[in-house]
Amino acid sequence: MVTTAEPCWMCTCAIRETGIRRVVVGTCTPDVGAVSTRYKLLTDEIAVWGAPPELVRGVLEAECLALRKK
Repeated sequence: MVTTAEPCWMCTCAIRETGIRRVVVGTCTPDVGAVSTRYKLLTDEIAVWGAPPELVRGVLEAECLALRKK
C-alpha cells in the first residue's frame, strides 16, 4: 500500500486485518497516526494480527507535505 500520509488507527486496523505486507508512507500525521503517536498499531506485534507489515517512510516527503498545505 502506498499513501501520502501515515495511516490513522482505523485505517491501520483495516491494513492489519487484510494482511497488507508493506506500507509506503510519504509524511507523518502525529495527531492521529498509527506510528508517530504513542499508539503504534502499525508497527507493534499484536497477537491477533501477527507480524506487522514492512514500513517504508519518507518517500517523496516534500511533495506529500506540499499536498497537505493546499
